[in-house]
Amino acid sequence: MNDNEMVFLDRNQVLEKTSISKSYLYVLIERGMFPSQYNICGGRSVRWLKSDIEAWMGQQVQAFKQTVAASVALT
Repeated sequence: MNDNEMVFLDRNQVLEKTSISKSYLYVLIERGMFPSQYNICGGRSVRWLKSDIEAWMGQQVQAFKQTVAASVALT
């Protein structure tokens, strides 16, 4: 696959990839804390870009590492 190729994920794929629940996904979306979804096929389907989801996951890992580092520094 080409690095510039856009790949869309449906909701079930996003849930599987991120290991979060459907209800929590919508909480994050409502709070503006999750990548935007795209309406495709005339608005009949909702998809996310795989690259957006992977970037979000990377941000979550970085935030966790910073939290752990700050916690260790305080002890």
